[in-house]
Amino acid sequence: MFYKGFLSCISNAMSKDWVTRMPFDIMNLKFILGEYKVKSKVDILNTEDSYIVSSHNIVTEIGNGFLELTGRSMDEPMDNLIGKSLVEIGEMLRINSQILLENIHNYYAGYIFTKFLEPREVNISLFYDKDTNEQIYTFVEKPNSRLDDKLSFVKQTLLDNIVGAAIYSVPDSIMLRVNQNYLDFHDSPFNEETSLGLPISKIITGYVGTESEVVTNTALETGKTSYHREIRLNKFARGITYWDTIRTPIFESGKIKYMLLTTTEATERVLKNQIIEQQNEIIIQQKQELIQQQKELLNRQKNMLDLSTEAIFAWDLNGGIIYWNKGAELMYGYSCEEVIGHISQDLFKTLYPSNIDNIKSILKRDSFWNGEIEHTRKDGKKLLVETRHQVILNELGHKIVIETNHDITGRNWMEEELDKSQRLNTEIIESINDGFFYLSKEWRFIFINNRAANNMGYEPHELLNINIWDKFLHLKGSQIENNFRYVMSERESIQFELSGILTDRYYEYNVYPTSEGISVYWIDITEKKAKEKELIESKEEVMKNRMDKEMARLDKLSLVGAVAAGIGHEVRNPMTTIRGYLQLLGSKQEFSKYNSQFALMIDELDRANSIITEFLSLAKDRVVELKVQSLKEIVEHIFPLIQADGLVTDKYIQMELEEVSEIPLDEKEIRQLILNFVLNGSQAMSPGGTMKIRTFMEEDEIVLSVEDDGKGITPEVLGKIGTPFFTTKENGTGLGLAVCYSIVARHNAKIEIETGTTGTTFFVRFRK
Repeated sequence: MFYKGFLSCISNAMSKDWVTRMPFDIMNLKFILGEYKVKSKVDILNTEDSYIVSSHNIVTEIGNGFLELTGRSMDEPMDNLIGKSLVEIGEMLRINSQILLENIHNYYAGYIFTKFLEPREVNISLFYDKDTNEQIYTFVEKPNSRLDDKLSFVKQTLLDNIVGAAIYSVPDSIMLRVNQNYLDFHDSPFNEETSLGLPISKIITGYVGTESEVVTNTALETGKTSYHREIRLNKFARGITYWDTIRTPIFESGKIKYMLLTTTEATERVLKNQIIEQQNEIIIQQKQELIQQQKELLNRQKNMLDLSTEAIFAWDLNGGIIYWNKGAELMYGYSCEEVIGHISQDLFKTLYPSNIDNIKSILKRDSFWNGEIEHTRKDGKKLLVETRHQVILNELGHKIVIETNHDITGRNWMEEELDKSQRLNTEIIESINDGFFYLSKEWRFIFINNRAANNMGYEPHELLNINIWDKFLHLKGSQIENNFRYVMSERESIQFELSGILTDRYYEYNVYPTSEGISVYWIDITEKKAKEKELIESKEEVMKNRMDKEMARLDKLSLVGAVAAGIGHEVRNPMTTIRGYLQLLGSKQEFSKYNSQFALMIDELDRANSIITEFLSLAKDRVVELKVQSLKEIVEHIFPLIQADGLVTDKYIQMELEEVSEIPLDEKEIRQLILNFVLNGSQAMSPGGTMKIRTFMEEDEIVLSVEDDGKGITPEVLGKIGTPFFTTKENGTGLGLAVCYSIVARHNAKIEIETGTTGTTFFVRFRK
């Protein structure tokens, strides 16, 4: 009985990997086959061997072992394979995408699928009986090759169906396992029935040459997990599609055996992001929160395969640590060998917000818990940790806690500092004697200090989130409403004075547009107005006295200057003549007895000439005396201070200082000018940016330039540069550049600005 004996022998040999362990002479095998004849069909069907027999590519006989391997039964009409072609058999086994059975020569290793869509890795051998002109295909499953037994963690991922997941064989990329979430991402209405056994190029539309193929090949070449965000797929029928995907190589005996793909749909997010970039800051913040949530989801998936830099470890709900990733080693300083088997709460001296027994009760009930805890590193350093505890069941049914931890020690410190800063700002606003409040774009009070609220007859908490026009009906149609609405719509600051609306007092209002609405700052100027009224009543008399005094002063100065200028020349000439004759007479012998009198007269003439010189100086305008010095040297003296500030804010400062002519400068004001420009440019740049300070000559001008590589200044903002109190910064005063313009004006210089998408340059041009 050839098949029962010989095929059993062959099957046993292949199951022991003899095919790969020793040479197999196929010619000898064919010779042996020639020595046997096929016995009756009844004997063949009763064998336990896994084989099929075909004649002229039509199946004529089947072994029970084959039926058992593929999950089929001869008793079911749908499973009756006798009389089917090899192509039909290949379709049922889902092997045709790998190779057609009729094209197998001697031996082939690949994958077939059972009736229940379970992959089986098999060795297929072909034996040909020349006498009967029949082909015998044997199917031997490789030992320990079933995916569900080897990759239980992947099975759980597939069953959860939270993210799209699929397993492909390597190197032929045949889909072996998949969940519906993954299939729903693709063009065709795939399900397991229509997709398993197909190569990846038949699953992903236009796969060859796409970024998706590059990602897969990179993972295969490097042997490392590859995570790519928003890969672009251009050839889907529904249009351009974006995925977030992870390619995880799975090794067996030192070689990549499978490729695990986990994918989440990102198209909607990408399209939203493109719109969000054109919207206001609130929408941008919402987008960032959405992206962060998606990142956290992807990180949790990534962490399961030890791909995250965050601390991920697993512990038995009733026992010690059983898994410890590289991120945990970096965060806590313990190696995997040092922690396995230890109770995490004891090892890290964990401080939970409540008793550990309460936390475990929540985990048993809800299967997850999030919160903030305190851990202690190996070196004794305390960590504030944001944690997520997720309960899963392992293959034995034990509850395992997957703990994902993120160190927020630094973030918590920053939040505390920010909170301190906000409290300080509030205290400052509350401490002033003037009124201040914020109105949202919906005209609701966002903030109001005590002075403003009390002046309106309320406490601050009674007005928060209240519409101003609904609360104070008498303001409808008033100048206050008109001015507030103007600032809200035109986004321009205004100042006005008003009395008798909210109280009988007189107030000066300063109204500024903000990103959230408008801010209003008012000062009680009742006393000021009373004094102004008094001044107005005596204005004519005061102005007359002031005019008389000023005219008298001008008359005196004019008279002195005119006299000095008028008589200076006429008086000096006669005096010079007299002085000459006195010197001449004094040199003669006959007048020697009068020498002392001549010397006295000459001294008196010199004193009179000095007085005339002083008179002449009164006729000249007095100007500020500036020190002639080098602009380059002033920059060099202040550069260490600028460079130190740049190191703190992670900005790079460069100097390109050419020799320039010395000119009259006030060093203190020039230092302030440079610092203001550097601070303004630094705030416009991102960390790692570069700022350049230059001095150079251009024709007859000495030029100082400060260049940043920020985003540039919009035309709307550019037209308002230098206006007092105008600022684009949340906490700015709007005085920095205004001061710069004042300093430049006092030095008879001018400012020029060049700006674009790659940065902004301020030029100050001094005249020689």
